[in-house]
Amino acid sequence: MRNDTLWTNFILPMSIVGLGNGLLVSPMAVVAMKGVKIEVAGAASGVMNTVRQLGAVGGSAAVGALLQNRILAVSTPFHRSTEYVTAIKETMILPIVVILVGIAACAAAHRTIQLADPHKEAG
Repeated sequence: MRNDTLWTNFILPMSIVGLGNGLLVSPMAVVAMKGVKIEVAGAASGVMNTVRQLGAVGGSAAVGALLQNRILAVSTPFHRSTEYVTAIKETMILPIVVILVGIAACAAAHRTIQLADPHKEAG
């Protein structure tokens, strides 16, 4: 990202991100609901979607608060655009770290938790 980057340069990358998010939600829900008993499937689905929405809101709020902090820390009375670019670059460290921690947590959980197969008969 440069100081003279036009907003139109973001159309293709953001379209790809939106498509990726759309393709991610359904398989993620299937995997999350795989071992849930049918009797509690509605409640489990509601909890999963609520937690997903809270995570999105909390993450957006955290990134916004950090961005505001970084803009105030690097800005001068002249408010040059390079200062905003610097603040945005510094702020992007937070979501990257959270994603890496999430990947590590998923890898650790995958090794230690045996997922239940709902098609397997007991006994």
